Amino acid sequence: MNPGLINLSNLANLSNNLKKSVTNALLNNFKHNISRNLYSLPSPNECRRQLSKSIQDLVKDYSSVTNIDLQWGEQDAFGHLNNASFLRFFESGRIAFYEQLIDPALSKDSQFGHGITKIGPIVKTVNCNYKLPVTYPDNICVATRVPISGIGKDRYTVEAIMVSRKLEKIVAKSEVVVVTYDYRIGKKAEIPSDYKKILINLEKNRK
Repeated sequence: MNPGLINLSNLANLSNNLKKSVTNALLNNFKHNISRNLYSLPSPNECRRQLSKSIQDLVKDYSSVTNIDLQWGEQDAFGHLNNASFLRFFESGRIAFYEQLIDPALSKDSQFGHGITKIGPIVKTVNCNYKLPVTYPDNICVATRVPISGIGKDRYTVEAIMVSRKLEKIVAKSEVVVVTYDYRIGKKAEIPSDYKKILINLEKNRK
C-alpha cells in the first residue's frame, strides 16, 4: 500500500473510537450531575430554618441537619418508636451529612465515594444512648457532625443527636466509628486526603 494514501478503514475506526470516547465522557458527566442534583436534600440551613428557636440552639454545634417524618409503622407494640428504628434515623442522618456536605465538595475523580469501585465508609461500631420515647405523629431532627478529635488515619467518629420536634428535646444520642474501606481489594484504607480535608474544614468553618 502506498504510505501516502489515507487508509479509509483506519480512519473509520478512529472516528468510531472518538465517538465512543466522547459519548462515554458525556454519559459519565451526566450520571455524575444526576447523582448530585436529582436526589439532593435540602441544605442544612434550609432544614434549620424549619426548626423552632429552642431546637436550633440544640443543633447549633452540628454540621448537618435533616428533618424526617416519623411513620406510623415505625412504632412497636408498645406504641412508641422501636429501638432499632432509632438506628435507621441516625443512618439517614449520616447519609444526609454525606449528600449535603461531602458529595458536593468532592471532585468526580476522588478516590472516596459510595460503590464497589471506590474507597468508602463502612461502620465498625455503633453506640446509641436512648433518652426519651418517641410517639407518632412527630418529625425528627437528626443533627450530625464529625469532630476533628475523632478523625484518625483510617477511621473517624460520627456524632449525632435525634431531636423530637414535638417534644423539643433530645431523644437519643449516637456515636458511630466509621472505617474507610477499599471495596476494590476488600481491605481498610487510609482516609483519602481530599475527604479528610473536607471533614476538617467543616468543623473549622462551623466554629
